[in-house]
Amino acid sequence: MTPTRLIAGVVLALTLPVSACSIDPSGATSAPASPTGPRTPGAAGPLVFAAVQGARGPVVTTGAFRLRVPAGYTVDHAADLSIGAFDDDGPDMIFIGDRPDTSDLPLNEQVRVSREVGLWVGEVRRLPDVTIDGVTFYHLMGHGAGVPFVEEFGAIHGGTAVRIGFNQFSAARQRKATLQSVLATFEWR
Repeated sequence: MTPTRLIAGVVLALTLPVSACSIDPSGATSAPASPTGPRTPGAAGPLVFAAVQGARGPVVTTGAFRLRVPAGYTVDHAADLSIGAFDDDGPDMIFIGDRPDTSDLPLNEQVRVSREVGLWVGEVRRLPDVTIDGVTFYHLMGHGAGVPFVEEFGAIHGGTAVRIGFNQFSAARQRKATLQSVLATFEWR
């Protein structure tokens, strides 16, 4: 594992511990089933992932949600408290985490915390919030330590904080396709 991947995984682990995570490394199951947990109908924010082809790689499951990462990614638990997914053909990375028993915080406060504890370098821009499976997530974009393009999505729902970070080196079109394909598969459990 490269130092950048290890550092990114450790930072996510320290800021957002994961509980009860499991993986289907084969990716052979169908797309995640419909969520059975509570949803927030009519949540604000654009539904930007609804019409996107979902990722077809391994399924990552936590106690709060499940999603798929792209085919050609390897899912790794090197940092015990976070899940990393790494592109087998390049340096792109996805870090996935949840923390149960989290106090409900407004999105603005969640953004402040991310900016303070993350490995952000330079300006971090808050993009418009997005709705993912009925819940409004904040959306940040900037640069990370040794990573030219970082996008992070986060929310607290049902007492669980969720953070999904995309650390990417690829061209803009590929970055967008990757994050949209992953977020299109996100489902609360």
